[in-house]
Amino acid sequence: VKRYGPNHKIVFPNNTERLRVAEQFQGTIDDIRVVPHIKDLRTWYDFDKETLRFIDDFPGVMNADYVQVYPASTDRLGAKRVDAVAGIFGQLKSRG
Repeated sequence: VKRYGPNHKIVFPNNTERLRVAEQFQGTIDDIRVVPHIKDLRTWYDFDKETLRFIDDFPGVMNADYVQVYPASTDRLGAKRVDAVAGIFGQLKSRG
């Protein structure tokens, strides 16, 4: 890497192999820039078909800082403490 000049860098898709790549190209870790593969987050988790449909309909949900999915039937909202969960998320929202 050094023979190409001080501003040349190697781009590699993950951080775990950064040292090995630097050694392979006779450089240092500072010569390696990590640019992760672009991944569709929907493929990382075992989402139900309905959840995938919801994400397709409301793609902005994948950019949210917090998302809460809380399974509760209407006759058990009190027992599930939905009011407490709503309060917690109200506090998170108030933080900006």
